[in-house]
Amino acid sequence: MSVHLSEGEIGFPSYSQMERLTEAVEEIAGIRDTSSMSALEHMIGIQFIAGRTGKVWKRKIWKVGTNTTSDCPAMDEYEEGFATPFTDSVAGNDPYMDNYEVFRWEHVNYTRDADDGTARVVTLEGYPDYKTEGAVDVGTMLPTFWWKFEEHDTYYELYFSDSPHDELGLIPWKDAVKTNGLVLPYFIVSSYYSGNASDNRWRSQPGLVPISTSYNTMVTKYQEKGDGYWGAGSDLALLAWIYLVVKYGTKNSQKVFKGCSSYNLTANVALAETDVRHVKVATLGSWEVGAQVCIGPGALGTPGSKADRVTITSIEQVTVDSTTYFQLNLDLDSPISVTTEDKVYTNPYRAGSTDKVMGHYDGSMTSNTSGHFPFRISGIELMNGQAVIASDTVIDFLNNHWKVFKAKKGVAHVQNAHTGYTLVGECPAFTSDGYVANILPDMDTAGYIHEERGSSDALGTGDYHYNGGTEVADGTLRQWYSLGALNSGSLAGLCYVLGNAGLSVSAWDYGSHD
Repeated sequence: MSVHLSEGEIGFPSYSQMERLTEAVEEIAGIRDTSSMSALEHMIGIQFIAGRTGKVWKRKIWKVGTNTTSDCPAMDEYEEGFATPFTDSVAGNDPYMDNYEVFRWEHVNYTRDADDGTARVVTLEGYPDYKTEGAVDVGTMLPTFWWKFEEHDTYYELYFSDSPHDELGLIPWKDAVKTNGLVLPYFIVSSYYSGNASDNRWRSQPGLVPISTSYNTMVTKYQEKGDGYWGAGSDLALLAWIYLVVKYGTKNSQKVFKGCSSYNLTANVALAETDVRHVKVATLGSWEVGAQVCIGPGALGTPGSKADRVTITSIEQVTVDSTTYFQLNLDLDSPISVTTEDKVYTNPYRAGSTDKVMGHYDGSMTSNTSGHFPFRISGIELMNGQAVIASDTVIDFLNNHWKVFKAKKGVAHVQNAHTGYTLVGECPAFTSDGYVANILPDMDTAGYIHEERGSSDALGTGDYHYNGGTEVADGTLRQWYSLGALNSGSLAGLCYVLGNAGLSVSAWDYGSHD
């Protein structure tokens, strides 16, 4: 049971309560290397360590040659049942969040240690010094978990626990472990896709327009925030997948969350107007309130000349001269004039749309399965209409298949190379594009490779592997493009990877997390 300040209270102490307890916190034993931890970190450590139950969750992940199902059944004698996601108006069910500290999360401001990039909490949401604008990053803080991925003859087994369990060979999640061996009681992941903040730095903040990037660009841009900042790696998708398997009992994220993967809309402006903050279209279509659009003569992936990446604030049916239109009202700073030569077309969402989901539960705004909305899992916003380009992972072609290299924690990232990186593994020699049935996580790097071929979006992981060509010279380097974009459809999901693009390629659908 978690330590709280009053019976039934869930969450952290108030700011004033934290100040009063600081002296007592400093005397608490059992947290290693207390000299390097702040009073707030001590408080968090007490909460999280006291909340540990020792429970181990085990999931069976079938090899496709034995069973093509996406289901990952529990291997426990007792299991509370799998979760169902929430929206902003419809409640799901999450016995994990409701009953176990290890699945609860908080928004925080954080900075990164210069020596190895470990994210350290600065303050908590609800405290007076918490910010969502300016020179700050917003992260999702979770209790440290221990895990193991183990292979058997016909299946894999995923272990997940809130406690070390040395007898099982579990290891702590890599974001909680400093390179000097210190295991923090928590870890932090950036909450949102990066956008250009008011200090002209790439930051995780709600409301920002997501930036476009490439592997090579990230090597320099995140370093503008200081030593230790490199951007999120391929472990971001793996982390979300681990929570998916444990909480939802499936390895196929499309069974639970479609994300913004099928929201590629374009329509002609139906009525020319002057000095307006809206556009009119002939049919309602699938336009969604809260989504981003561009307006101009262009198309998907091009900036709008009349309005670039603005939000639909409401949609209403109107009649003008006996003709019915659907009016998309927009959050424009100043009015625009449009003609029937202009088009309106979708773009990735601004950061923070999933903040509207009920409480701290997993889910999407409005719908988890329409393919129109980003989703969050364990407080991390994903599939906003952009892929995530991994900052630490490079694909190296060899004899028409992939060798995957990943920079471990504390290793400097390098452009146009993988010098100093660790081999995650080799993907099988897929000679064509196709669906993937399984991924194979690597516990040493927290990376993963595609391990078996599938046959559709409904079997296995259900996501797509774009090989990037079969006639590719040995040593060709490509970036790790994962999750998919707003026009990827049923190919997209947590296990989707595209290997087509060189390390310097950037486009509207190439996004990143800090």
